[in-house]
Amino acid sequence: MAGGGGLTLGVRHRRTEPGWGVRSVAVSAAAALAAVLLAIGIERTLDHYLSGILLSQVTARAIDHVEVGVAPHVSPLDFQPPYTTDKLNDIDTRVDVILARAREDGSGIIRVNLFARDGTVLYSDLASLRGRMISPLTDTLVRGALAGSPGAALVSLDNPETDDLLADYGSALEASAPLIVNGEVVGVYELFQDPAPINALRAPVWGTAAMLGVAFFVLVRVAVRQLLRLRTTPAPKPRRLVESNLTRREIQVLDLLAQGCTYRSIGDRLVISEETVRTHVKSILHKFGEPNRAGAVAAARRAGLLT
Repeated sequence: MAGGGGLTLGVRHRRTEPGWGVRSVAVSAAAALAAVLLAIGIERTLDHYLSGILLSQVTARAIDHVEVGVAPHVSPLDFQPPYTTDKLNDIDTRVDVILARAREDGSGIIRVNLFARDGTVLYSDLASLRGRMISPLTDTLVRGALAGSPGAALVSLDNPETDDLLADYGSALEASAPLIVNGEVVGVYELFQDPAPINALRAPVWGTAAMLGVAFFVLVRVAVRQLLRLRTTPAPKPRRLVESNLTRREIQVLDLLAQGCTYRSIGDRLVISEETVRTHVKSILHKFGEPNRAGAVAAARRAGLLT
């Protein structure tokens, strides 16, 4: 209906741009790739963070064993050659009772070793290792402990001191702590812990990362589809005039044009000059985007303005 000096017709017809389907596929592929990369990044970040917590706990455990179970029961002479059988047996007698408690069932500890600075194994829960020399230079954690820095890592068990555990565990959490006596690093305490806690985390970590990646893909896909749908091209000329603001007078003129009235008869009936009628007609043609009055009348009928 007319009001407020004008008339608003219909709703704008929209048409998506050519190539929308190709763009949609390209965006989907890009979103999928981004989602995969995001999931991998999340998985690595979570794995690193949670593994770091577990490794810190294992390191603290090794330090506690040194301070409570080993250091109070050894002397600097124990770490100086010659490493005779009697000396090794004596060390074993002093520390085995303490470390055996640390290795009780449920502790998760699968191997403990005590090294002299030259790599000689002074104590191990695997008796066949005692007295053997294993180069400390082959183990980054042991080298660090000899320099006074404790540390831990997830490691493979394919080495001389743990190869008997390889088939059952494959890998382990290794922690090395310096053994300091009278202010001097005289050796290294090393423990290996069952990696089950880290392995147990991996399934939920991957699951969480995968769900976040899927959620990201869906959100991006929906957002991009909405944006692409909002992008339009101009409608064909006859339909581009879908919001035509016609004045009351223009509607009156349009109705009389549809009845076949001439400009003069329209002017007489509306009590306006013929020139004014022409001005109204020019405005009507412009608003409808039509070149002549017949086209404007036809467009008005299609728009429901005329019966």
